[in-house]
Amino acid sequence: MDPLSSFLRSSPSLEDVDSRSIEISREVARMQDEIRLLAEYKNTRLIGVSKIPAELLLIIFEFLVLDTIPPPKRGIWRPYTDILSATQTCHSWRQVALDSPRIWSFIYGSVPLPLVRLFLERAKSAPLYFWGPYDRLRAVNVLTVLEHLGHLKEIALKVPCHAEWLQRITSTPAPQLNALSLRNNQFLSESSASFVLPPNVTSAGPFPSLRRLSLDGYIWKTDASCLRSLHSLHLQFPRIPGLQSELSEAVAFFASLVNLPLLTSLSLNGALCPPKSTPSLSITLPRLTKLAVTDRDLSIPGMAAYIDMPRIEEMELFSSGSTDSKTAAPILSAVYSKLLTTAEFSSELTLEIGGSLHGSHYGRRERSHFLHISC
Repeated sequence: MDPLSSFLRSSPSLEDVDSRSIEISREVARMQDEIRLLAEYKNTRLIGVSKIPAELLLIIFEFLVLDTIPPPKRGIWRPYTDILSATQTCHSWRQVALDSPRIWSFIYGSVPLPLVRLFLERAKSAPLYFWGPYDRLRAVNVLTVLEHLGHLKEIALKVPCHAEWLQRITSTPAPQLNALSLRNNQFLSESSASFVLPPNVTSAGPFPSLRRLSLDGYIWKTDASCLRSLHSLHLQFPRIPGLQSELSEAVAFFASLVNLPLLTSLSLNGALCPPKSTPSLSITLPRLTKLAVTDRDLSIPGMAAYIDMPRIEEMELFSSGSTDSKTAAPILSAVYSKLLTTAEFSSELTLEIGGSLHGSHYGRRERSHFLHISC
């Protein structure tokens, strides 16, 4: 008979049972401490990973934090599970993690708020990276992180950005912000769909260090001179009939790009309003290596004919609208003529101007216009 059964058969009093419970609880706690000590001894002295240098351990921890964000509807995703488990392996591993604020600077907007606050606290003054994957973003997390805009180096939201979030992002100086990616689904009016940087935030604008900007669903209403550090610009806007006339006019937009001397990549998809007349424009983008322009109106991809791009390496111009040969021919000719000189300086240049087959137009089908150059 085991000791506990024997004890119970002796008809113990209430005081005896309480006393025995306390005694057993202490014994359990002691055994748990011994198990922990044995595990720590094993992890720190007997297995190979215990000899990993702190520098390499930090690299491993960063890989664990930067776990790949899965596509939507692919099951439950729990960020931080691996890193939190790893830092509990032993005291030395935990100390290495706590001594490195950078490990805690990668913040996902889908985790519970206490975890967001924990990571913000442990990140200390390290540059912060904030990601909102797909539809799993918690609004309270966004507002909490945006209180630290001065330390944010990257903001990437794959869910629609609320007007309150956008207002806070664009009106608060973020001197370290290097990359900004936002999506919008509010198309009730021009104001709800516009991306505007308020004037006089600072002389250099709110984002003096911004290198990469991606805006999906926003009308560009920004003075480019506030973004002189920009290297990459991506603008995409869906075809919303009531707002098409509010888009930035193509000639004015391209003319403003002279204020972005470091621009190397430009991608536009339905983001501009066609020029009202034949453009009178000649600009130089000295560092541009990649240009991608997609629009229903061929005149917008055709704006490439008015830009000097001495370093261009890759160009994709695409029009999905219905364009007859009489209209398309001079545009294609102008772009081709412009590139004859440019191509001599480029070791690899790919240009595609095309469109899909269109429906019936006065009893005949419109044909695609396609030009491919490789050199």
